Amino acid sequence: MNRKVHFSEGINKCPRCGKEFEVTIIYDNFPGGRETEGVWCPYCYFLGYIITSGLPETHKITG
Repeated sequence: MNRKVHFSEGINKCPRCGKEFEVTIIYDNFPGGRETEGVWCPYCYFLGYIITSGLPETHKITG
């Protein structure tokens, strides 16, 4: 069974590799409705989704 995984802005944990990464939204002021955008885990490239009117970016968390 293949189901969509939804991420949110901020810190997320990948369901495939278990690593944490950050999602930030840039230009979140485009006029119009929100759309579903693809978001990739920066470690294992697992595809998830986020609903936004901007452009999502993912970043590895370094400690």
